Amino acid sequence: PVRAAVLLVAVALSAACASAFAQPPGPDRLEYLARCEGGGGIVPCSESRIRTPGLLPRDKITALEGVSEATVNWYVLHDSSARVRASGVEKRIQDEALLQKIAVEDRDKTVRIAAVKKTQDQRFLERVSLSGDSQEVRRETVARLTNQEFVQKIALDRSQHPEVRHAAVVALESDAVFAAVIGEKKPYYIKSEYVWQWLDVRVHAMKDQEALKHLAWSAEPLAVQIFAAEALVDQPVLADLVQRHPQERVREAAVKRLTDQGLLLSIALNHPDEVIEEYAAGSLKDQSALVQLFSTAPTEGVRSSAAGNVT
Repeated sequence: PVRAAVLLVAVALSAACASAFAQPPGPDRLEYLARCEGGGGIVPCSESRIRTPGLLPRDKITALEGVSEATVNWYVLHDSSARVRASGVEKRIQDEALLQKIAVEDRDKTVRIAAVKKTQDQRFLERVSLSGDSQEVRRETVARLTNQEFVQKIALDRSQHPEVRHAAVVALESDAVFAAVIGEKKPYYIKSEYVWQWLDVRVHAMKDQEALKHLAWSAEPLAVQIFAAEALVDQPVLADLVQRHPQERVREAAVKRLTDQGLLLSIALNHPDEVIEEYAAGSLKDQSALVQLFSTAPTEGVRSSAAGNVT
């Protein structure tokens, strides 16, 4: 009878556990699982896992929103699913010490990145940016840095991984340092197609005329030289590009940016490339300059280019 009673109790407990684990996922169930997996539940964890299936990651992610801080902490440190750990970090974790622990210790880079994106300690981020074992984690860490001097060091360091360097270059505020990196021989981005669209926008947003001049003359990719010429406003610098730059497309980009009427007239009358002369003539607006052009221009093409501007 005693053995039969014990057996009945065991069966009843087993059924109760199975029923509990069969309930829809929710905060209470997640709290129970955390206690079980931590060794404090009424059913041994190994037994609960054998008898009943575990929660799916998506169910845990939903339930994490309503559980206690202690339960969230347990799951972001111990759950087997990187999705669950990352979601817990993104949605619930605010403790700086825990975020830093996860950022360097979690076995999955997506979870470490989630922690890095919420970490506020700049000194810690600087250390991770230099010593992390994953270029993806380091890249995200660099993007969080605010110390421009430190960012510049990474951007200028050719030993850094290209993706890490690019994150630093994107964060640069100095046009001069940006131009120094982008104008390198064999630059880091030369084979990175994803960079080019961003680079076009970034160069065209530059204001530092000396930095733009450096890129127009020295950048290894021709496209960057053209971007720089299109962004320049310094008239003597543009005129010098038109007169002396070895690349036709850069000369054409530069002449289209000229507005100085005296410089345009000189180029329209004296440039060795008739196409450049015609571009310059087409930009003339000064009526006295146009009169001089029509009386002295050597070709009909140059005069025709300016004809529409005569009033």
